[in-house]
Amino acid sequence: MLALGPRIVLAIGWLLFCGGYSVWAGVVQDDWLVAAVGGAVLLASFAALFRRSWSQWVIYAFVLYSGGVWFYYIWLGIRSGSFPLQSAQQTALSLVPGLAIIAASVWSADIVRRRLRKSPEQA
Repeated sequence: MLALGPRIVLAIGWLLFCGGYSVWAGVVQDDWLVAAVGGAVLLASFAALFRRSWSQWVIYAFVLYSGGVWFYYIWLGIRSGSFPLQSAQQTALSLVPGLAIIAASVWSADIVRRRLRKSPEQA
């Protein structure tokens, strides 16, 4: 039987959303690597519900990958001269969505880690 608290439901829901969005974006942009990553996240998210220990590593890799891509795009903006923006306020506000996505993803990965950690009896 699945014992699902509100945190794990929210975390898995977020990961399913991210995975689904990655699959959709990969198909629309004809980028099969992005679609495959999204598919792996979808599979790992469902596996985490059933306490499959391998799923946490896929989720960690996805969080690192998505954070790295975000930082890479910021770096490209800096190199092209389009970032930072005209004011510090605009620059800070433009970073908020990406930081929120990364924070939600890290939180979700931590919730999955807590769900899958071994209790002292299992160790």
